[in-house]
Amino acid sequence: MTIESSFIPFPSELVMPPAGYLCSKGAMSIYLVIIFGTLGSLFGALINYYLSYTIGLPFLLKYGRFIFINQKMLKKVEVFFLKHG
Repeated sequence: MTIESSFIPFPSELVMPPAGYLCSKGAMSIYLVIIFGTLGSLFGALINYYLSYTIGLPFLLKYGRFIFINQKMLKKVEVFFLKHG
C-alpha cells in the first residue's frame, strides 16, 4: 500500500485481495489487514508530501521544461490556488 500511495505505479490490488482471502480462511486478522493497509497508504502519501514539499518546486523549475512546464505556467497555477484554494 505504501508503494501504491507513493509515486511508484504498483497496484494494491495485488496485495489486498489475497490478504482478504487469507482473512476469510482465518490465516490473517481482518483488523490487522485494515489497520496496516490504512497505515501503508497514509505512509505512502506522507512520502509524496515530503518529497514534493522539499524538492518539488526547485525540481520543476530545473527540469520542468522537459515536460513543458515553465515558470510562467507555475506562476499561473500558484495564483489560481491562492485565489480558489
